[in-house]
Amino acid sequence: MTAPKLAIGSKFHFDTAAWRSSKRVQKMTYDEKGRYLELLIEQWDHRTIPATPAACADTFADPIEGWEDAWPKLAPCFGQRARDGALVNPRLESERRSKLAYLRKQQASGRKGGKRSQQKKLTGKGRLRGAQPSLGRPSSNKDDLNELDLIGSNSSTTDQNLRSAASPRPVENSARTPSDDGNYRVILKITHEVLDAYPGLDPADQREAVKELCAKRRITYNSDVVQRAFESALEQRAVRT
Repeated sequence: MTAPKLAIGSKFHFDTAAWRSSKRVQKMTYDEKGRYLELLIEQWDHRTIPATPAACADTFADPIEGWEDAWPKLAPCFGQRARDGALVNPRLESERRSKLAYLRKQQASGRKGGKRSQQKKLTGKGRLRGAQPSLGRPSSNKDDLNELDLIGSNSSTTDQNLRSAASPRPVENSARTPSDDGNYRVILKITHEVLDAYPGLDPADQREAVKELCAKRRITYNSDVVQRAFESALEQRAVRT
């Protein structure tokens, strides 16, 4: 019997300040903002969004003309996921991964707590004479790691993200520090991960995704250092081609 998938629920963090300060959102009409928000909700519920204006019209039972008119503003807000090419908003995808990692951690803590309670009962005063404590057979169920669609994912990256999921996000330094420069090579590597995972994404969103990953991995960063790493990564890729 396989373990059920972790349900993330219908609530997600919505940063109103980031929404209103976004230059991309500021250039949208109220109609386009509404469509953008609907697409974010669709991604949260179904892990991706419809890939074309026609697919959006079909999904939302709405005339295609409105989606065709808004698509030039909406499409840059999403990028192709590396493993399957599906369209996702990187920031919301990061939010989803964080919540799944937190739920997975809570689930694991609950299992450990249940085992401790069971062992305490078996070894307490009410234990029957001659009874042998038994914690039962190890569960063969595994958490559904397929939900954790990490950028440039590998086992060590996954473990690190899971360990830091419940940690507060580091505050971005307002000025460059020796620690930032010391992390430059790590940030450059993360930049390549983002460029591999979201090649068609707007550069500003790619840099934002780099910052999100730095925060998730508890790596101190600075906007200037991220910009340098981003430019270096592009130069390195240009040389390769």
